[in-house]
Amino acid sequence: MLHGRRGFPGATTRMWGNRTRAKRGPSCSTGFTLIEMLIVVAIIGILASIVVVGLNTSRKQARDTRRLADLRGIQTALELYYNKNGYYPGGIGADLQTVGITVPVDPLTGAPYSYTLVGSVGSPGNSYSVCYTPETPPIAQKCLSPAQ
Repeated sequence: MLHGRRGFPGATTRMWGNRTRAKRGPSCSTGFTLIEMLIVVAIIGILASIVVVGLNTSRKQARDTRRLADLRGIQTALELYYNKNGYYPGGIGADLQTVGITVPVDPLTGAPYSYTLVGSVGSPGNSYSVCYTPETPPIAQKCLSPAQ
């Protein structure tokens, strides 16, 4: 007869062999607890907030550097105008676009930089100041004038 073989009635062999399963209890855990997961999420959140704050400071510094570079470009264009004409263009609040000087705008607000002609009333300008307000401390208006 065919007793004792798998698949036949009266088979005596076990399907899983002689292995015994481990009992689950306090000493045998599989996976993470809720507290462990919450601690990991909190640490990741703290690290992410530190990175975001650091990036905001870097962005402010980058915009201030861009503002200074823009003012240097305006300063170069004004010096070229002075070398050609013997005076600086316009008066207080002059539009530099009318004399062919392209004025860049503030990278954050989009407002143009302030240009002020310095000189006596009725005479051609012999000096100027071009100013911007930085975002990083010290937050005080910074200006460039000839030979700076």
